[in-house]
Amino acid sequence: MTVERAESLNVEEIADIIHEIGFECTDCGDCCTADDEPLAVTVFPDERRALAEAAEENDASPEDVTEPSPFGDDEKFEWTVRRDGCGDCFFHQEDACSVYEDRPSVCRTYPFAVRFDDRDETDAVETHELGDAAVVVGECEGTGRDITREDALELARAVKERTVKEEREARELLDVYESVEPPEGSVVVHDSEGAHVVPE
Repeated sequence: MTVERAESLNVEEIADIIHEIGFECTDCGDCCTADDEPLAVTVFPDERRALAEAAEENDASPEDVTEPSPFGDDEKFEWTVRRDGCGDCFFHQEDACSVYEDRPSVCRTYPFAVRFDDRDETDAVETHELGDAAVVVGECEGTGRDITREDALELARAVKERTVKEEREARELLDVYESVEPPEGSVVVHDSEGAHVVPE
């Protein structure tokens, strides 16, 4: 039922919360670079393909620009943007995003996300009730800054779209899930398009 709950989210109410908190991106790059924890910018299957097309290398594949989540064992349930040798986002170059127009939805909506009551959001610095859900706010120096109502609505629409997409992906993943034992030196990533065995 979570997809339906996501689809029923009220954009105006999400915008109210964003407007009250305030937000303006300062281009600090903190959400693009690694700190104490591994950077994990989650991407959906269609976003993997879009990032590959947007990459500077003309023949880049989704495998070139994304990788299995750094969390979990040899069975993963998320793709993340590939990280460079420093652990930073592969696309964070010269203090800017080289695929800004094609950036994933998690980047478009950070530091805001919607979580339902059966989820734990340990990285949230703020949580705001939204019916049977909550708007969670990650750590970001851009919060607390003035935002217009129009910009808050635009961001709220993106947050809802991301939430619906997350819940659909989770449902479709469960529909196609089959246990796969990866060979030694490999991991398996499950998504809505099936199981993908990739080298560690």
